[in-house]
Amino acid sequence: MDSYTNIATVKLFSHSKRETQYAEEGMEGFLDTVYRQMRLVTGFNVSVEIVNYVLVFAIATISIVLWMDSAVSLVLSPLPSVWHFA
Repeated sequence: MDSYTNIATVKLFSHSKRETQYAEEGMEGFLDTVYRQMRLVTGFNVSVEIVNYVLVFAIATISIVLWMDSAVSLVLSPLPSVWHFA
């Protein structure tokens, strides 16, 4: 008997509760791994965003300080920020 073509007959003799429990146990272990990995990915993404915001703030602060000291002209001071967002 070909079990693929006669799946309805095969399922008559199956143990669906045991199969469901087995699948759930397998998924629990898999999901534990996925949740740990997603926590790592989320932490990495948050840290990259924080570094990006700090760098934008630092560039803006340095540009303003240099402009206030007349070390750069008004035209040149926003260029690093423009390059960052381009």
